[in-house]
Amino acid sequence: MRLIIKKYYSKTKIGLYYTLLLFLCSNLLPAQGVMESLTIRNVESVNTKTLEYCPVIFKNQLVFTSTRPKPGSPMTRWRDEKKQFSDLYIAKKSTHGSFFDTKRLTGNASSPVHNGAATFNQTGNEMFFTRNNENGKNEKNIINLKIYTAQLSNNIWQNVQELPLNDEHFSNCHPSLSTDGRELYFASNRPGGFGGMDIYVSKNINGVWQQPQNLGATINSEGNELFPFISATDVLYFAANNTQSIGGLDIFKAARAAGAVKFNPAINLGKDFNSEADDFGICTNESGTEGYFSSNRKGGKGGDDIYHFKWTQVALPREQLSLAVYDAYSKERVSDAHITIFDDGISHNQNDIYPIAKMMRLVNEQNNNPYHALEKKNYRTGTKGAISMIIEEEKSYTIFVEREGYLPLKKVISAKELQTQKQWEFPLKRMAGIPLKIKAINMPFREAVPHISLELFNHCTQKTERVISDENGLFTFYLSCDCEYELIGRKEKYRKYQKRFNTKNRTCGDLNAINTSIYLVKQEVIEHMASTNNLRFPSFDSYEYQNSQKVGQIICLENIVFEENKADLDNFAIADIYKIHYFLQKNPHIQVEIAVHTDSRGTAKFNHRLSQKRADTIATFLLEKGIPQKQIYAIGYGEDRLLNHCQDGILCSETEHLINKRVEMKITRIDNLRAEHLLGQR
Repeated sequence: MRLIIKKYYSKTKIGLYYTLLLFLCSNLLPAQGVMESLTIRNVESVNTKTLEYCPVIFKNQLVFTSTRPKPGSPMTRWRDEKKQFSDLYIAKKSTHGSFFDTKRLTGNASSPVHNGAATFNQTGNEMFFTRNNENGKNEKNIINLKIYTAQLSNNIWQNVQELPLNDEHFSNCHPSLSTDGRELYFASNRPGGFGGMDIYVSKNINGVWQQPQNLGATINSEGNELFPFISATDVLYFAANNTQSIGGLDIFKAARAAGAVKFNPAINLGKDFNSEADDFGICTNESGTEGYFSSNRKGGKGGDDIYHFKWTQVALPREQLSLAVYDAYSKERVSDAHITIFDDGISHNQNDIYPIAKMMRLVNEQNNNPYHALEKKNYRTGTKGAISMIIEEEKSYTIFVEREGYLPLKKVISAKELQTQKQWEFPLKRMAGIPLKIKAINMPFREAVPHISLELFNHCTQKTERVISDENGLFTFYLSCDCEYELIGRKEKYRKYQKRFNTKNRTCGDLNAINTSIYLVKQEVIEHMASTNNLRFPSFDSYEYQNSQKVGQIICLENIVFEENKADLDNFAIADIYKIHYFLQKNPHIQVEIAVHTDSRGTAKFNHRLSQKRADTIATFLLEKGIPQKQIYAIGYGEDRLLNHCQDGILCSETEHLINKRVEMKITRIDNLRAEHLLGQR
């Protein structure tokens, strides 16, 4: 179970520091036990405004990858720092845990290409690391990554050689050597994988590295699995952007199974380590109680920063109680349930169950909220679905239990009642439907927009659900299976935002949320951009497209709306087309189809001609902005691919016709990933 105590953000954005306490408990807690405290802090002594990532512990020093300017070269602007080649650096550790005397690794470990992501043998005289293919681009005009070795002699890294596992046609990167030196784990997009980059292992038998073995479906997925680290206790850590990810890249771990090189299903490390940004490149000490990882989360010094984490044990007080949360249907314990406990809770019927919208207002709003002035403690259940709490005499407690996909639960109970048993159980009833998690973002500044008016129209029931998001612009709807939805977000002085969803390919009862963002732009911002002929959002980072890496995936471009019978682009449409531009510019290995559809009104011939003209307008705009012709295929389908029953001769509402009038981007081909993308230039 996890108890969040405090969270600190540096006002000067020099670093991020926060402390989280995690209570580990069993079904029956001992009278005298321990808790584990987790501390995470930004390692400010090694981080700069450029990229620092993939730390590894080396002889009580820290070796890491950085794109900082080389000695003697001029400091680049932040927007140009990704043009710097990455290199390996080493820093000495002080007795207080900070680092000093940071230098580039000596010898041939540095070269005028990207170098990074290193691992060392137990004696510290051999290093495995990633480097751009020194032979340059292959026949597909791509620079792949290779794994090289280097030997330490007289404190100089030399005798650099590439491993025989490398190939000119695909990448091998991010090596991690087992403690005994007999297994090398690495990421590769070699043929035969599950998709994107997969994690492989090669065994060293009699000094010869054997044919790599894919770690299988318990580790790899259709997404990208990168930056593996094998600990001294045979726990595999890695980063991935699969369906279980919270943000971009998330850190996962998997325990080694008995027998051959097999691992149990991977587990996401959760929100303590993972954020909405990229979190990756973790390493631990031999006991696993301390280590480092890299992240480009908010509050850092620059792009990717290195963070330190440490577990410590603290004695627990004797007077404590276990609260267990379980699924009312399956009777199984529920992990990651949020429990909020108020001291001296206000007396209500303890069996009250609140709708999710009412619960959010009750806990978060300050005005007329009877709970906001009370002492509040927040917990989160761990893998055993339980927490421990301290009981004080002569008090009563109001306990809220929330979990995505379940109806919230509230109980009011006195300390005297709580002391009648060592464990209290809270049954949660599953909420019907698939969770749709909404986040409102103010573009171009990427800030949360609070208290958004949200309308969700269900085309199955023809009903509209209207709610207000919380102060962080967040809200969760629950969708029925096999239905289509129209979402509208509104706020005064902002442009209205519309988005479409469907659950035709989702399994009923699936608790995995559909995560999406709605982008709101103030009218004055749009007018300013139009007046200065600068409609690009300068800080836009393709949030909506960051996980779009599957052939056949379709992304609906809701803001590209044409006037009746016209193919001209307005300011809002151009702003949305810049999303496509950014995505294609950052992913030259991806080819897309720009498809324009109309409704059934008008003749089929006219609609075909109009939709093709609109598609060509979008493609021409992208080509003029520098996107290669080979990346874009524009086609107008007219009324050939209607999404509902609104065919010729059928009377439909304007809203129903709007479902069919759409612009879509479809991923049609994905070539090998670029070298700089995989080596940290995400």
